Amino acid sequence: MSFALLALILITLVTLALAALDQLEGGIGFALGNWQVTIGWFDALVLLALAFLFVRFVAWLVSTLLFGPERFLSRRAAGKRAFAQQELGRALLAMASGDVDTARRAARRAEAYMKDHPLVYALKSDLYRAEGRESDRQRLNRAMLDNPQTKALGLKGLFEQAIGESNREQAMDYAREALAQNPATDWALGHLYREACLGGDWDGALGHLGALCDAGLIAEDARQEARTALLVAASEAHADDSPRALSDAQEAFRLAPAFAPAAVRLSRLLASRGERAKSKRVLSKSWKQKPHPMLVQAFAEGIDITSGADLIPIRRFIGAPKASGGRLSQEVEECLVLLASLAARAKLWSEVDRLLSSLGENLTEGACILKAACYAESGERDQARRWLSRALRAPPDRLWVSGTMASRRWFAVGPDGVPGTFRWERPTRSGLSPAIISALDQELSQDLPYAPDEAARLASEDAQVSSEPRPPIHPTFIDRREDVPLTPDDPGPI
Repeated sequence: MSFALLALILITLVTLALAALDQLEGGIGFALGNWQVTIGWFDALVLLALAFLFVRFVAWLVSTLLFGPERFLSRRAAGKRAFAQQELGRALLAMASGDVDTARRAARRAEAYMKDHPLVYALKSDLYRAEGRESDRQRLNRAMLDNPQTKALGLKGLFEQAIGESNREQAMDYAREALAQNPATDWALGHLYREACLGGDWDGALGHLGALCDAGLIAEDARQEARTALLVAASEAHADDSPRALSDAQEAFRLAPAFAPAAVRLSRLLASRGERAKSKRVLSKSWKQKPHPMLVQAFAEGIDITSGADLIPIRRFIGAPKASGGRLSQEVEECLVLLASLAARAKLWSEVDRLLSSLGENLTEGACILKAACYAESGERDQARRWLSRALRAPPDRLWVSGTMASRRWFAVGPDGVPGTFRWERPTRSGLSPAIISALDQELSQDLPYAPDEAARLASEDAQVSSEPRPPIHPTFIDRREDVPLTPDDPGPI
């Protein structure tokens, strides 16, 4: 409203000015030969405006004739690009939603105007993969290597195809080439990191771990866990008398003093060098921060158990820290079961019964089998059968668990190739454990009497935890005799 009023006022003022100009006497005069020409002020103003309009028209006409075709083609190309971008977005959305037919049609329309666009290459690669045209996809990925803008995309596509074909060497070559082009390529760094872990290249894995941290692809807490596990594995890969083995173990223990495998490794290295006092201090420091049966087993390695008196230093090392409610903590109960298994190996059955009696009623599977062994030794076969039956319903003993894999031994690398993923926890039972099945075979056999020594050996194998160095294990080649995969349709080794 205010703008219209202002315009009306302006038009009124201009009209009044022109009317006043028309009433003025005089004007502009000039001579053309014998002719004397005089033009009034109003007429002069009109002629000046017409001249200005004529010049503008001539300039527009010249510009149109000179630059018009170029402008027309440019606007037409911009319209095509806008249409192609719209179709490309439609194709990407259709591909993400699983509508391959719509994605294919939209991709063809987009390719007609944006043939060399990197997103068109990426879309065509995904379409070839969805349609199962691997040969066309490989040809497209190789063609992308010639363009610097699409080389990284082509390398990733070829890498994915090599992984799908289980060609690990070629996949690693593509990952290395991508890393040489861009040191921060996340998929290349992650693959080389996992392959180094699964292949036992601990120095290479530590280097890749540092690169992943520098790129911000691994959180600080996960980095520390992974580095600790890799350092323990690197220490185990060297001979015990190697300086590198000791330095790696010391750094791992410095990073995580409460991590039992690191403490056990350093303790054993110190003991092998005759520094038994330092070895025990390492175990004690780790035990105070986080009790674990591995620490007790490492402490008991230098003790020859032949009588109940030999168990006293181990029992003193364990102590009796209480959990909430006045009961023994879960870690201490596990260590007492381990101590009972050591007594069973030495045939100290009275000590076994005394140790197990201090645990109360909530016994785990391994403790129930040890109880059955005690009753079998005293000839009480009915009680032995009852304890074996109870072992079937008892909670399983804690193991090192990572994903769908559970093991009595600690491994630096999980089945997915990521280090530091094994956790000491109670696995989900999917069937009878090897110890229970072997004990039942012995008990239910008609020709053989129940063998308490065999049950004690099996129970001690269930209860004890080892951190002996072992070669790295690829998840495809898991030793099923020692490691129990927790799959619903696989009850484990029998």
